[in-house]
Amino acid sequence: MLTVAKYTPLFVGKTTPNAWGLYDMHGNVEEWCSDWYGPYESKSQKDPVGYINGNFKVLRGGSHGTHIYYLRSANRLGTVPEDKHWLIGFRVVIGKMPKTKPLPVTEVPLNQQNVVQRDRKLISKGPDTEKPYFKGPRQYVRIPKEANGPVFAGHNHCPAVVECPNGDLLAIWYTGIGERERDLAVCASRLVWGTEQWQQATPFWDPPDRNDTALSLWYDGKDTLYHFNSESVAANWARMAVVMRTSTDSGATWSQPWLINPDHEKTIQVSEGVIGLKGGGIAITLDGGGLFTSWDKGLTWAHSGGSVGGNHPGAVQLDDGSILGFVRNGKPTDKMRMSRSTDNGKTFTYSDSEFQAIGGGQRLALLKLRNGAGFIATFGNFNGYSGDPMMITDENGNRFQAKEMFGALSLDGGKTWPYKRVITDGSGRPVDSTDGGALTLSWKSSEHRGYLSICQGLDDVIHLVSSRQHYAFNQKWMMTPQPAPGEPVKVKHEVETFSGPDKFDLENWFPYKGYTGVFTGNGTYRLDSIMPYGGPTRVAGAGSFDATFAFDNFSYHEGNRWREFSFGFKDKFCRTWFHCFGKDRLALTFKDNPGNEEKGGGKAVLLTEMPRSVKARFTYNEKTGQCRVFYGFNGAEPTTEMPGSIAGLKLAEPFSESNAVYFLMSEGTVDLDHFEIKPL
Repeated sequence: MLTVAKYTPLFVGKTTPNAWGLYDMHGNVEEWCSDWYGPYESKSQKDPVGYINGNFKVLRGGSHGTHIYYLRSANRLGTVPEDKHWLIGFRVVIGKMPKTKPLPVTEVPLNQQNVVQRDRKLISKGPDTEKPYFKGPRQYVRIPKEANGPVFAGHNHCPAVVECPNGDLLAIWYTGIGERERDLAVCASRLVWGTEQWQQATPFWDPPDRNDTALSLWYDGKDTLYHFNSESVAANWARMAVVMRTSTDSGATWSQPWLINPDHEKTIQVSEGVIGLKGGGIAITLDGGGLFTSWDKGLTWAHSGGSVGGNHPGAVQLDDGSILGFVRNGKPTDKMRMSRSTDNGKTFTYSDSEFQAIGGGQRLALLKLRNGAGFIATFGNFNGYSGDPMMITDENGNRFQAKEMFGALSLDGGKTWPYKRVITDGSGRPVDSTDGGALTLSWKSSEHRGYLSICQGLDDVIHLVSSRQHYAFNQKWMMTPQPAPGEPVKVKHEVETFSGPDKFDLENWFPYKGYTGVFTGNGTYRLDSIMPYGGPTRVAGAGSFDATFAFDNFSYHEGNRWREFSFGFKDKFCRTWFHCFGKDRLALTFKDNPGNEEKGGGKAVLLTEMPRSVKARFTYNEKTGQCRVFYGFNGAEPTTEMPGSIAGLKLAEPFSESNAVYFLMSEGTVDLDHFEIKPL
């Protein structure tokens, strides 16, 4: 059936012209400019014409339905020169071009600098494949907590990782304030072969003021890296085209981008998985379930016709030529859907897998190893209330539930997955997960969320990245029964005075999202955030506790909608217990998620004026599950109980060893004075 698009006409000349008599310089549609996009020079310029070349041509004037900031003709948007859609237009200008010479291209980012080409025989040497090998996690998202562009501390997610021909690992991911925004960009980090630490994150790809949420990397096994990226018409990811670039020098340089699908379709958001098909084809997995295929090294592309079956698919081609796929969704059951195709994606058959369906903030990764084995990294039911939980057998033969990130290995083309392990070093140490959330790694506890990406090195080491951390291990490690879980990390008596002068009293504070924090010299730590929910966090541990907090000097930025200071405890996905302090109220947020149930925090305490200081006390009884919250204003001790606490707050399941304390400011400042926690 042919669907005819309906267009709404845009009328011109209906508003007042600018000082030069030009109409419609703001809104209607964006308008092409002749210059290549690049940063302005700091010195004055006369008749500038931009750069000699680049990836993006400048557009100005914004479009209908756009925030006023982007409508300004002084603002430069940009996109690849071949882009075309209903928000882009042009006007004819007759005149002589300035004689100004274009600027040379600026210096390349760190991820493209000093890239050494190495012999493949050298990088093929690695750990003994007959012995278990595990390393990590190592943080690859290395961004200062104050960063607010061109890379951002606020939100970093949706990675892709590849081993380059020279043995370096290259990871890319999106960075921004929020994933639906125009400021979203793609940044990169490189782990140089033979080194131990990932480089600081630097820009990788960013059409100016254009959302570029979805991305992937792929190495063809010969000499070429492929970078695929979805590109929106504006903000959000509703209508995406697909851009492709290639590199033949391990990412030191990249080709000019070109649109391999220019039509800005609804279901064309690139997913992380890319498959090298038998016969020389390439298949990109698409969010929503389809495959986008090429049989001429990326020159032309077409939809395969079939669908893997859902969101965030992972797919591989097995040795028999069939395609095996998994997707995040599991409706109508709670199992992850599995699909198979025997005709290169033209048609698929579907069935339930043995794995749990996963949810928001989670993405699986699927890989066919070089020896033909299949590997999947995914998540258990994160709140542990599934009727058919994922179970793992330890070295003593005992079974326990895998609630979070684990891996599974198949030796028969995905029919069975007999080898399973929690992806962790078992150390009991705290680490930071997506956007900096603190948690404990133990033989039972791992990351509870993250978008996963995976590749295998020439030395047979499997490299898995979450939304923040990098894990490296081999097949022998996966096939070795894991140690039995030990006692959980418990709450212990600890005091943080926030007095500095240059570091916290306690170790292992992690920055959550983005903020500025400084020791004031007056015995406090000033937390300042211009974005939602930024601040320090630290693992507290399992068990009953009594915790006290003290703060003062609250101030909120005017005109922003978030304006709130939240503090309290969060246990991964499952349990959140926060005081939320705004300009006119003190509220309580209490969420307990058995079966995704959320409990309210009760009635808020209304404020006629902001207090100068606040003290708070949280008590938790692990045996009964009871949670109580008290507060005091302007120097008073925290003896007044919150209404919701009086009514009764109880957890269905106890806090885990990943229970962590958070201090989160949104659009304002606060001085942190004191924090103390004691086991009960």
